[in-house]
Amino acid sequence: MSLSVPFSALAAALVLAVPAAGATVVPAPAGAITHVTVYGGAASVERTHRLPPGARSMTFDCLSAALDVKSLKVEGGPGVQIGELDVRTTPRSLAPQCDVHPLDARIEALEAERDAAQSDADALNLVTGYLKRVGEGVQGDRPLAATAPSRIVEVSHTLRRTGQEALQRQRALVRRIAEIDRQLKPLEAERTDTRGAGGDRVMSVRVAVVGPTAAELRLRYIVSGAAWAPTYRAQLDGATGRVRLERQALVTQATGEDWRGIALRLSTGQPRRATVGVTPTLWQVGVAEPARTAVDRHAFPVAAQAAAPAPMRGEADAGTDRSRVMVTRIDTPFDTLFDVPQTLDVPSGAEGLTVTLGAQESKARLVSRVSPHQEAAAYLVADLAVPDGVWPSGPLQLYRDGTFVGDTRFSVSGVERLTLPFGRDDLVRVKADPERDTRGTAGLTGGRVERTVRRGYAIENRHVGPATIELLDAAPVAVDDRIKVTTTFSPEPTEREWQRQPGVARWSFDLAPGQATRVEATHVIAHPKELAITGR
Repeated sequence: MSLSVPFSALAAALVLAVPAAGATVVPAPAGAITHVTVYGGAASVERTHRLPPGARSMTFDCLSAALDVKSLKVEGGPGVQIGELDVRTTPRSLAPQCDVHPLDARIEALEAERDAAQSDADALNLVTGYLKRVGEGVQGDRPLAATAPSRIVEVSHTLRRTGQEALQRQRALVRRIAEIDRQLKPLEAERTDTRGAGGDRVMSVRVAVVGPTAAELRLRYIVSGAAWAPTYRAQLDGATGRVRLERQALVTQATGEDWRGIALRLSTGQPRRATVGVTPTLWQVGVAEPARTAVDRHAFPVAAQAAAPAPMRGEADAGTDRSRVMVTRIDTPFDTLFDVPQTLDVPSGAEGLTVTLGAQESKARLVSRVSPHQEAAAYLVADLAVPDGVWPSGPLQLYRDGTFVGDTRFSVSGVERLTLPFGRDDLVRVKADPERDTRGTAGLTGGRVERTVRRGYAIENRHVGPATIELLDAAPVAVDDRIKVTTTFSPEPTEREWQRQPGVARWSFDLAPGQATRVEATHVIAHPKELAITGR
């Protein structure tokens, strides 16, 4: 018996060839997506398809199962009459033209590599099994002929070398199969996630039409699972006092439909928000009935008071490779639209698309604002007009003279002026005097307590140029008629109710370089001696 056959030849002889399966040609889905308008939590999708002459029906297939059937709308060209719509939901596995995903090629390649590695591992199992039987001197149920003594060393060496190669290769294949499985698991999970709500199902819409000539059909619908979120960046030029306000949008979608080569539009509108506001209910004021301690069997029953009509409510909400492009802004009477000039790809479940929505510059009033009783420090703020259009709330990054100083929340809701913070102003010196708090009695019999609180603040401008300083301080406000508060300011504040907050006073000073100023406040709080009060 001779075992001089090389390991590679031996392994190849034990592997069975399996014919490869031919590729299946799957027809493309009808009705390509051409236009998409993205809102805060949904998208309006438009699909188009060319209707051949004489056609009596057209089917738009591979639609997301998350679409709102009530929003379906079909339009045709001149002379085309639209009939009934037949909407059907089908398992994705039964619609081969829809069961296509951008990750399919990568997943199939890894699966093919895994199958090849598994085939090699199975072949090596045959090899090692054969070598084991040879080493045991059996072949099937029959013993092998004894090896000649002169060839025992050669046979042993060949068995060891061949077995070692087979086992090393076998272990390497086990590790490779495990590595392929680790790569496949997240890809398969991503493919499932990116198909969005109802990812295992697809919808189709069959449209009955009558048209003498070829025409283009357009199908529009609202689908959930799409959104865009605004982000902002404010850049202050300290020398000129100009603020550049930029806004961007991150567009994401997990509708289950891939948007390829689409015309994209973003809207601040909300198509699925309530359409009717709440109206006032009936307000009735009457006399309360006296409580009854016993049941009067002979009394007439009190007529039940008619219930107030329920408030009228609107419809409930029906559901709940990054790139930079410039857009065109359109302000309508009720919302703001952003048109992207070039076609884009936004795959379902992808990382998202960053769109630059534009920028605008405006002159700001720079103010160093201090609240010395809370903190002996000044902070620079830029006061400017609220920009035109609709600006949804979102995160805001702040830069001062090219340096990032922090971030905050951008919101223009309910404000008359936009105030943007740009960090500490260390060239404004702030000093607060130690607070003096004294208590005494008043009145002829000493029945009242008087508490006097004195505060003083010093502000100095150490800039090389003039600076506008705003000082804020809160005076006590009584919420009970038995408490009397008297406040004296020196100098008198510019306003005593800053931003309509009772008791919050504001001083505004234009200080030259090196100039200083001082503010003093005296608060007297008087109340009956037996009255326990709250507050500092």
